[in-house]
Amino acid sequence: MAAAAYQVLVQAIVTGTQAPGARIRDGELAAQLHISRMPAREALKRSESDGPAESVRTAIPVSRRFAPSAAQAFPVIAAPQAPARGPACRP
Repeated sequence: MAAAAYQVLVQAIVTGTQAPGARIRDGELAAQLHISRMPAREALKRSESDGPAESVRTAIPVSRRFAPSAAQAFPVIAAPQAPARGPACRP
């Protein structure tokens, strides 16, 4: 399925159906082709490695699970930051 998804994806890029700079998300590709997200991800990864598409990651979100325990996990980093969390730093 990933190979077929890849062929459809490349054809869409070559014919201009997917414009340069357009964001192609695995979930949207999967829904469009009526396949699961895994083969869609594989097709996207292959298109990135073969050249017709490129991954642009401008930000990596902080894990919601990790954030509350970050001070416990990294006490040396958290200690100097503690004074900066006082009332003077609030808007």
